[in-house]
Amino acid sequence: MEKYRVYIDNGLAELQPARVSRYPINRNWPGHQRMLDQTKETAFLSFNIKDKKTVRIECDFGIKNVIVRPLSLNIKPTIQDQTVIFEINKPCQVVVEFKDVSEELHFFANEEKKYEFPEENVLYFGKGEHTPGRINLVSGQTVFIDEGAVVYGEIYGIDVEDVKIMGGGILDHSRIKEEVEPDGFIDPPRPSPIKIEYGKNITICGIVIRDSCFLSVRPICCENVHIDNIKIIGNWRYNSDGIDLLNCRHVLVENCFVRSFDDSLCVKGFASAYAGGIHHNDRDYDLSEDIVFRNCVVFNEWGKALEIGIDLCAKRIENCRFENCDVIHATGPVMDVSNVDYAHVSNIVFENIRAEYDEVSFNPMFQKNEGDTYINKDTNYMPPLMCGLVFYSEYYSSKGKRGKISNITFSNISVSSPSLAMPPSAFCGYSEEYGVKNIKIKNLYLNGEKITDMSKANISVGEFAENIVLE
Repeated sequence: MEKYRVYIDNGLAELQPARVSRYPINRNWPGHQRMLDQTKETAFLSFNIKDKKTVRIECDFGIKNVIVRPLSLNIKPTIQDQTVIFEINKPCQVVVEFKDVSEELHFFANEEKKYEFPEENVLYFGKGEHTPGRINLVSGQTVFIDEGAVVYGEIYGIDVEDVKIMGGGILDHSRIKEEVEPDGFIDPPRPSPIKIEYGKNITICGIVIRDSCFLSVRPICCENVHIDNIKIIGNWRYNSDGIDLLNCRHVLVENCFVRSFDDSLCVKGFASAYAGGIHHNDRDYDLSEDIVFRNCVVFNEWGKALEIGIDLCAKRIENCRFENCDVIHATGPVMDVSNVDYAHVSNIVFENIRAEYDEVSFNPMFQKNEGDTYINKDTNYMPPLMCGLVFYSEYYSSKGKRGKISNITFSNISVSSPSLAMPPSAFCGYSEEYGVKNIKIKNLYLNGEKITDMSKANISVGEFAENIVLE
């Protein structure tokens, strides 16, 4: 971006461009993508860090209000005329917000590491641009996207084991376009930058994913998955989620950054529109279990930030954790367990979650007609903090019975709100049989003050929700 010049320890750095959403206005995919006036340009820089780095941003405009997020990093920028200076002293993901012009710069400081991979069965992409199209994984393969490489394409695997996708470069999905199916189905399957079905022992590490056509990382019925330090940015197209785990087991997602235009970090069950099958090769994949998201930064521009749901076609969704995550922006619920299908969701933990709110939040708007423009109709709107809901959705629910939710823990939840208001939370079931129960909320804070009263916590308890406890 020409209006910025960025120096890392006095060396001029080359910013990478990305397009992001400008407003939270969405619709069912109508066979073509969003109008660009609903989006804006931004930029990012990915670099390695061993010791402290000094970042200097020279701007071609006046600076008054700059915020460096996540706030938990406690980075205090210095403003000198039209220059912003701050230090990064460890691997992290940082977003610098120029509030006066409503723009952001993203800095991805990566731990220096030497990747080791076998000499055989390696697909290597070095510095420069590459256009492989679809990369079809085979078992035992490593795809290495090195620093300085931009790979225009996507990666797909089915029934693969022991595969790795790694490196410090960029997997760019911008040249992958949606195709309207002959039947004109309003929301047909669309490609993802990374999609792996029925896989085992999967590693995805280090890369940047830019401009996803659809769900950015989509493991389906996979087990033993490790996703570490990937950065997802440039998501402005409809349903460009972050990391969606569908009917997976034994998964660790850590140290990642996600800026998505739809759900960010998610555990889901098959949605009938996208499913290849819950039963495959004589195996039953009708559950999700043992999944951990930790040490992640989320910038959510539509949908849910940390989510179990909304479509949950699985018998059981259980033993899942979200730990030590910063949600620096949200438009919908920050922490959400929503069940519109038949799953029994149980033993879910949200712990050490920090939610950052602006003084004025953008209220999500659903676009009904082509010419609709975004209007923030409720300037008092605050994205919900915690939700536990069982309900029927005409668009999302599968046929048949509903599910239930039980044994959900929210622990050490911190809200930062300049408006000094606590965002709303809600718990509600579908019926006596398909309800919500045993919800524990422990150590809830607003701007450092512990909240122990349900009313002050702004928690709504609806029908068929029982044993909702605030400690």
